[in-house]
Amino acid sequence: MTEKHMVRELIPLYSRETWTTTQHPLPEIGEIAEELAAARYEEFTRLGVAHGALSIAVYRRAVAPSYLFFVEAPTHTELVAALDIVDAMGLLSTWAPAVNSATVGDALEEIRGGEFGIARGLRRLLAP
Repeated sequence: MTEKHMVRELIPLYSRETWTTTQHPLPEIGEIAEELAAARYEEFTRLGVAHGALSIAVYRRAVAPSYLFFVEAPTHTELVAALDIVDAMGLLSTWAPAVNSATVGDALEEIRGGEFGIARGLRRLLAP
């Protein structure tokens, strides 16, 4: 997860196919990793490649909102919450095609002559 500026305010909350808002769940104490730990969030999963065109890092905790999504683009990170596992899986299944497309696009750009060349691009495209 990148260390990009995020404004502390209400964030979108997804629950049972409905969008509302909730208070930003992280305390403002400094580093994102410290804030996640203080709020008892642990890494759950990641879609896409960090520092790519689009990726999503997901964290979970036992207290609602249980899932926290960091939707990461090259210039900005958006924070979104999901109430529970059902809602988190709904968001992941909806957003996965966009992240996968961006990841393939990143790999193809590398194959076309990006700084890493064909071998690295193919490894990235075929990586699990």
